[in-house]
Amino acid sequence: MKYFGINMGMYSVDESCSKFRYKPIVTDRIMEALAILSFVVGWGITLFLYINNGGVTGEVYGGLVASLLVFLLLFTSTYTSAEKIRYPVKINKNNIVRQYVFALRLIRFMNIFVSLFFSIGLISHIHPRMMVLNFVLLVIMFVGVAIYYISAIRYR
Repeated sequence: MKYFGINMGMYSVDESCSKFRYKPIVTDRIMEALAILSFVVGWGITLFLYINNGGVTGEVYGGLVASLLVFLLLFTSTYTSAEKIRYPVKINKNNIVRQYVFALRLIRFMNIFVSLFFSIGLISHIHPRMMVLNFVLLVIMFVGVAIYYISAIRYR
């Protein structure tokens, strides 16, 4: 974990399971498609609303670029190896598959909602009532992280 890592806890992969490979299944692909869809639709709605309400400002461009960078970071981090992730429980050859899948699904889940969060945040400059939806998204993300940690500890 010299240059890049995902820190979700204090345990890393044992030497005995360092050659582990995981091929994404249909659920993972659906979550990736939902993340891409939420990102593209969010960008489209944001640009449409700003163009119809007097033009796009520098603040909007900054928000769109930030959302692009976070989206790409989260999207590509789901293809990292198991050794680059630090887990909340000790990892061995009996639990590596489950813990790795839990971690990747959390990242995919967060990518969907973070993309929406950025878009709703930008839209809320035009429609302030949208901030309520941003709060709801924050609660959903918090619950998702809590479920990850509960599941990871429960299925050590």
